[in-house]
Amino acid sequence: MRRLGVIAMALGSLGVAFWPRPSDAAPYPTSQFVPGCEDYLNSGERPHDPANALACRASIATVGDVLQRLRVACMPAGVSYQTIDRVVVQYARAHLKEWDQNFGSTIMEAYRTTWPCH
Repeated sequence: MRRLGVIAMALGSLGVAFWPRPSDAAPYPTSQFVPGCEDYLNSGERPHDPANALACRASIATVGDVLQRLRVACMPAGVSYQTIDRVVVQYARAHLKEWDQNFGSTIMEAYRTTWPCH
């Protein structure tokens, strides 16, 4: 379990380190990213806030790729990016009490619970 915590911290900083935040806030909280994810998913190719939509998409893709390479999650071939993004948003919405945690950790938990390695 400790290994997963270290992985989550590393992935969180890898995937979302570029995002500005207030000095008293948790590092890159899920609450900062989910609105951009939903904007991207609900507006198709023309999100209202392209920067936030891109931050969401890039974070999920980057962290997800590393999780699969480390075999923390085992997503089957052929799953669309939109499906992946919806899984992460649905996980985040179902765990609102965790919105202050790092978005990389939220992505990791969404992947692990949806596509566990057996």
